[in-house]
Amino acid sequence: MRAKDAMLDGAKVKITHHAICRYAERFGGDEESMRAQLSRAVTFGAQRGGDRIYLDKDAAFVLDRYGVIKTALTKSMLMANMQLAFRGLKQCEPVSPPPKTEDVDLQFIASLAAEHCKACFPHCFGKSCRKTRNRLLRENGIDPQGEEVKVYHEMFLKAYQERLAEESSNDPAAKNQDTEKRPAR
Repeated sequence: MRAKDAMLDGAKVKITHHAICRYAERFGGDEESMRAQLSRAVTFGAQRGGDRIYLDKDAAFVLDRYGVIKTALTKSMLMANMQLAFRGLKQCEPVSPPPKTEDVDLQFIASLAAEHCKACFPHCFGKSCRKTRNRLLRENGIDPQGEEVKVYHEMFLKAYQERLAEESSNDPAAKNQDTEKRPAR
């Protein structure tokens, strides 16, 4: 790192109105005290992107790629922002798993599966029917990728098989085949 990149010339750097307002709000100073503190500030932390961060004691200043100070932060605010920006790289808390759902309501899932089967029979395994079923499952609070869906699939297949058996018993062609197989009396 070159020495001129490590420090700023507080008298020559451009400062936005926003940065002056934030400095006055957070540190109680005016533009002159801000420029004096900028002259003592040095680069700080991991520099990412086009912006540079300069720090003097508890005051942090953000210099954009055009050489303009765009804001002033406290060191604790800066640290919080950096932790968010670099989430996943160091010492981040693990994401807690979603809370476990209560026991599966088998009666509800069975009725839902039978209803879905009835609505799309005989084309139950087509792409549009599957998408519709997944949407309806989500609407009823069941994750199509979750554990409850295994029970739903079992119930759905059972309803489908029952529907097939019912359809074959009601089919006149199937009845004719049954009578042909029986010996005549």
